[in-house]
Amino acid sequence: MLYTDKQLFRLCRKYGTAALQARRKFMGLLPEVQRRRLYEKKGYFSIYEFAAKLAGLSRDQVQRVLQLERRLEDKPVLQQLLVSGEISHNKLVRIAAIATAENQAVLAEKVRNLSQNAVETWVRDLRGGGGARSGGRAQSVECKAQSGGMSDVDGFLKPETANESVRAQRNFSNINQDIRLMSALSVEVKEKLLEMAGKGLDINEILLELLAKRDSEIQTRKEIIAEKLREKTAKKFEDVEVSMGQKELVMTPGKEVGREPEIENIADDNKPAPSRYIPVAVKNILKEEFGDKCAGESCHRLADDIHHKRRFSANPSHDPRSLLPVCSGHHELAHADEADYRRYKYR
Repeated sequence: MLYTDKQLFRLCRKYGTAALQARRKFMGLLPEVQRRRLYEKKGYFSIYEFAAKLAGLSRDQVQRVLQLERRLEDKPVLQQLLVSGEISHNKLVRIAAIATAENQAVLAEKVRNLSQNAVETWVRDLRGGGGARSGGRAQSVECKAQSGGMSDVDGFLKPETANESVRAQRNFSNINQDIRLMSALSVEVKEKLLEMAGKGLDINEILLELLAKRDSEIQTRKEIIAEKLREKTAKKFEDVEVSMGQKELVMTPGKEVGREPEIENIADDNKPAPSRYIPVAVKNILKEEFGDKCAGESCHRLADDIHHKRRFSANPSHDPRSLLPVCSGHHELAHADEADYRRYKYR
């Protein structure tokens, strides 16, 4: 049978989705198979052979599921997600380290609604206490959620109390950041800073003044760009209304003088839809402010998307003052509570 490309892709996606769901459900049965030693009753040497021959699972996959199920024994909400096959073990593994009996319901909701990439980003923010850059340069990327042993700080959830291992991890991270900062400075800059410090000058104050001046200049340029965009948009709509409201000359057969029927005012439905194309000037100013990386403070991924803090559908504007460059994970987290966004993303 011959299929069009569209039909062939639809079938591939349909069967692929069914295969993934069946695989998850099979993996959810493995802990009970292990407890009953069902594989021995059916003539298999081990549960690994059982899983490999029936579902093509590797030894590592089987071990990960069995270990995860034991780890979630005191967290029945999350354990049920694994056993039922509703959620893949790859997602659950990423939240197991921060899961408690108190926050398991919150975590279950997150893994249901977020992609694996977003879950990984979210957990990394929780463990590292990361947020979005602040200090007047950017507001936090919105990721609203509630309690479960966690508090909302600058728009990101993080544990209310950090244990010693987390504190040690943060201290080690700070040391690495200091090393990375010193290696980024050129020899000339280091020599100049040492020279200024030797003269008794407060180099911290000087650098802070320079950085504050840079931030101020960027904000000023953002305002100029925003004003130009507003004027351009207003002129565009004025031109459309004028062109659509003009009278049209139609020649009448047998007459030398034409008639000029009035054209009704342009209807809202005929106005051009706002473009989602982000102007180069806006992209350039964002890159100058944030570089190539995500605006999340603890995130070192490249920025894949530009997030409109005020939804574009409700406020069709590319005002650079309300935009943030973010990675795909943080972009999804920013829309985590928007059901229509999830429908659009996963349709």
